[in-house]
Amino acid sequence: MDTKQAYIEKWKARLGELENRLKAEYFDAKIKASQEWADFDVKKAAWRQKYEEFKNAGEEKWESARDALEKAWEDVKNAFDRLKSSEKSKEKEKNL
Repeated sequence: MDTKQAYIEKWKARLGELENRLKAEYFDAKIKASQEWADFDVKKAAWRQKYEEFKNAGEEKWESARDALEKAWEDVKNAFDRLKSSEKSKEKEKNL
């Protein structure tokens, strides 16, 4: 193989390596996003349960139910932020 052909083959191989890495990272990001969606759904369901408990709480327990509801909301918000961040990463990958 002459030098020019070897050089071409070298660059083809390097490009192939990058493509394979990108595919692997995209697959990993897709799995992570799927996990983030699942986590968001779990947190949302927990919040709904706390919301129902708050709605049904008597006068003597409504403050503790409110605190639990607010904590559950923070969990939902955090899960949403992680999901949003994950979705932004996926969008950046599409533009590569």
